[in-house]
Amino acid sequence: MANLKKLSIRNATKIQKAAIKNIAPWVVEHLVGKKLAKNLEIRFQVMKGLMELEKLEGMTSWEDDNHKPREFMIEIDKSLEIEDFILTMCHELVHVKQYATGEMKDLFKGPHNLVWRGNKLNTLVNNIPYWEQPWEIEAFGREQGLYVMWKEANHLKDCESFEKCLKFL
Repeated sequence: MANLKKLSIRNATKIQKAAIKNIAPWVVEHLVGKKLAKNLEIRFQVMKGLMELEKLEGMTSWEDDNHKPREFMIEIDKSLEIEDFILTMCHELVHVKQYATGEMKDLFKGPHNLVWRGNKLNTLVNNIPYWEQPWEIEAFGREQGLYVMWKEANHLKDCESFEKCLKFL
């Protein structure tokens, strides 16, 4: 099992907690490697009404420094079915990788001004729709594969659902 410097979970159901504890460390190590993973702190905040408030299933923010941050908050909507919860978690962990490795940097805390792989962008000024933002394309493109690879790495590829996988963990 991979190690993070710190993993904390608030307001999650029992199965959501199990998903975070079992899957998140593996995904992070797979994305950034053991050395960097050991220096990351990730706080999961499972929230009621995130979808209604923000129109998002999940979101990631850094909490320490915008240049290769090491402390993150991931918020996920509590009402998601467990398989959607896991995919959202994997998606948000791709954003952790993007920030932690310096691929993506916020120029200040806020959603519109950033540097993506060396290019300064303002998603409003540059008129980049959400579905065409390169960091979102990567996150959506990897979320399913990360979950499948975690299942394969844990000899659970034939499990139909996370709930069925739990009895083998």
